[in-house]
Amino acid sequence: MNPTRNAILARLRSASKLQDNMVNQRLQQHGRGPLPALNAQLLERFVNKMTANSASVEVVKDDRSLVNSVKLFLQRHNLPLSLCMVNHPLLSGLPWSDELQIDKRFVSHHDLTVLSVATAALAETGSVVMLSGEQTPTEANFLPDNFICIVNQLDIVAYMEDLWDRLRQQGQTLPAVVNIVSGPSRTADVEQTIQLGAHGPRRMHVLIRG
Repeated sequence: MNPTRNAILARLRSASKLQDNMVNQRLQQHGRGPLPALNAQLLERFVNKMTANSASVEVVKDDRSLVNSVKLFLQRHNLPLSLCMVNHPLLSGLPWSDELQIDKRFVSHHDLTVLSVATAALAETGSVVMLSGEQTPTEANFLPDNFICIVNQLDIVAYMEDLWDRLRQQGQTLPAVVNIVSGPSRTADVEQTIQLGAHGPRRMHVLIRG
């Protein structure tokens, strides 16, 4: 083989290896860009941002209060006292009232109200983070007219960067889908007027377990 050609290929291999090392090093650093200052406590900021996005939020002190809040939400909106519940262990252990018809099964487009569990919440944007999986299927976030979501107060983080750090520290592998939901579905395509429920739930209710 031509010596000149060998020399050129050797330099290219060396440069490629150096570039790969630089890329891997950068990926391991998890650097952050500028972050906005949060002028409120995480819970207060999350509630204010979420309600500004047309969702309703309630802080509950215990599991019995949580169950009662679900029932009151349905009654407030004149909805049937029934809902589809994802197969999550947090929900199975709740003291459900006999007044509520609970269906624990796969979510369908016929379900009017669905109850699910968020992995975390973002105070910066007022969003809940839904990781797809067997216990929290993505269909639950989008198919029903009414989406009720439970999140633990300890799982509210300041920024999205904190979310990724937390998942990495837990050694959690990201699923196929990560949905960051900041309120009910909306559009202003028709006469520039906001319409809720265009491409997903028209109501979103977040219950925060203190």
